[in-house]
Amino acid sequence: MFNGSVEGEDNFLSFHASGSYCSRGRVNQSNDKRKKEHFEYAFKKLDRAPNEFDLIFSPMHVGTNHWALLVIHIKEKEFHVYDSLRSKHRADISQYVEELKRYLKGKHIDADKWPLRYPDPCSQQGLGDDCRIFTCKYMECLARRDIQDLPFSQDGMPLVRAKMALHFIKAYFNGQGRS
Repeated sequence: MFNGSVEGEDNFLSFHASGSYCSRGRVNQSNDKRKKEHFEYAFKKLDRAPNEFDLIFSPMHVGTNHWALLVIHIKEKEFHVYDSLRSKHRADISQYVEELKRYLKGKHIDADKWPLRYPDPCSQQGLGDDCRIFTCKYMECLARRDIQDLPFSQDGMPLVRAKMALHFIKAYFNGQGRS
């Protein structure tokens, strides 16, 4: 679903997806060695980023049970946060981005002045636990450059969930017999 390859169409950006955690147990630790290990693992392809990727997607587990998407726009030199609960200016997200800026400096990417933005429009979830689905849809739409009003909403989540389930089932059965 998100393999990072350009699909031969101008509709797709080249991107890399990494994982990140903003919860108290990860980035907020005072142990610098563990922070460095986290960033090394999550952003291991950053050495190629300025030349190879337009976007780096970093789904973030924020707080205790919420997911949001951090997008690093390499060419525009900006960080964007897509959050389906629109919890702007969360301290844990800002702190994570500051730690990431320090890490990037060690990779010879000077991101100190890159702004942190919360783009509008940004599709919002209703009550419930659809933040993971919204995070996946943000990545899909951004990779396809289909960002005009992010064409999905809470009302469409049952269908999105069903399509994702079908995708994973097909991928599972297509992978049978391979080693």
